[in-house]
Amino acid sequence: MAPIRRLGVRPPDCWPALAVAVLSTGCTLFREVKPSHIEQAPSFSPTAVAGKGVVIGAVACSRQESRTPEASSNALGSKLRASLRQKRPEMNVLMPEDLEQALGAEAYRDWSQYFQDTGLIRTESLPEIASALRGSAGYVLLARIEEDQITQRHGDHQVSKDGHFVTEGEEYVTSRTTEVLFRLYSLETSTMEWKGHLETTAEDTNVEEDEELVLEILDVVFDEDEESPYPPPASLDFQTQQIFEEFAEMLLDPD
Repeated sequence: MAPIRRLGVRPPDCWPALAVAVLSTGCTLFREVKPSHIEQAPSFSPTAVAGKGVVIGAVACSRQESRTPEASSNALGSKLRASLRQKRPEMNVLMPEDLEQALGAEAYRDWSQYFQDTGLIRTESLPEIASALRGSAGYVLLARIEEDQITQRHGDHQVSKDGHFVTEGEEYVTSRTTEVLFRLYSLETSTMEWKGHLETTAEDTNVEEDEELVLEILDVVFDEDEESPYPPPASLDFQTQQIFEEFAEMLLDPD
């Protein structure tokens, strides 16, 4: 588990990463989940969060171009709730639509839009939210996708033979990096209880050996359809699932 700092204390520059490598047919899949900038208030209590429950205020994307059907607030909110409930099945977790119903559509739209644009919230609205929810949640949780980037690269695929490396084909790599910001506020005190970023990287590698390269050349000569040698990127659904599960572990069971 990553070190956690109290609010107002500067964290170290480097954080440990949780990583796992999986070998699959024809490619290597590498996953990494890395926490950073973790802060929590002295009053923060996982037991209190689980006992009083949370309302997911919004799950947003910071960049307009990143918003795809799979990045909709409802879809991401449902996935975040599932990760929290998987860790604490007894925990009450309300959805953004519950908060929208409590505040009214226009007030909720303005409040959530401010978070989407800035990554911050208007804390002066928290007493109103607490009153509107009538004790059904003790905390409001927000998440925002800060980054979602796909990159590709290729180079020689080298293997060790007789004590030295030889090139046997081309190696094509597709990476996707996604970073999510989380903020948790107490509805009782109107103060931030927990904040942090979680980043995950999924990397797929496709190796085309020399024989495959010859077949590719023949495809071009005979005008056959040529597929991209790069593997497809991991889905945003896969990326956020890794992040939400790690976040639930950190928030509700930090030990």
